[in-house]
Amino acid sequence: MSFLPENYEVPTAGGGDYTKLQNGANVLRVLSKQPAIGYEYWNEDGKPVRVKEKPAGTPADMRKKAPNGGDERVKEFWAMVVFNVTTQKIEIWQVTQVAIKSAVQEYSRHAKYGHPSKYDLTVTRSGSGLNTEYSVVADPPEAIAPEVIALAKQTPINLEALFTGGNPFEAAGAAPAPAPAPKAPAPKAAAKPQPKPQPVAAGGEEELDDNDLPF
Repeated sequence: MSFLPENYEVPTAGGGDYTKLQNGANVLRVLSKQPAIGYEYWNEDGKPVRVKEKPAGTPADMRKKAPNGGDERVKEFWAMVVFNVTTQKIEIWQVTQVAIKSAVQEYSRHAKYGHPSKYDLTVTRSGSGLNTEYSVVADPPEAIAPEVIALAKQTPINLEALFTGGNPFEAAGAAPAPAPAPKAPAPKAAAKPQPKPQPVAAGGEEELDDNDLPF
């Protein structure tokens, strides 16, 4: 299964437990077959509004100013379930940054990488405010650790609830599960850490097909 629709292109401008990218390296493994793609803006009450189709004009309830002082705008987002190696949790990763989406799209279309469930992504965040920058590097492809898949199956998530104002964890009938045991290795302190869940040993379980992903 292709990670993104065949004719999808990243726009050229802006873009339970949710992934919060910290300054430095954040190591993630995508667990969704495909991202939920939609559009988000913040209303006058300071709450996010997410819809599947891009509004034709400026929504009547959209706030005028963003927290950084700039004009509020509608942003395309991807929402997907990930295992955050850094925090050791199953999370929802919502991505609006064009730099991140473009990099993930390139890896997903690369013959040696393919679907991003097949490798860890190290997303590095630097700077702050309007000067925040992101870079994405993929580790060599490696099977998802069985304990990560087991944890994911214990953490039902319904991404469609994002579009109805619901809680994706509650809508699926479960709260986020605790961290897995045994834990996957924590990220190294080096500038470019290479942490990842333990691979399946030779002669063990076969590598999972895209259709085996739980989300």
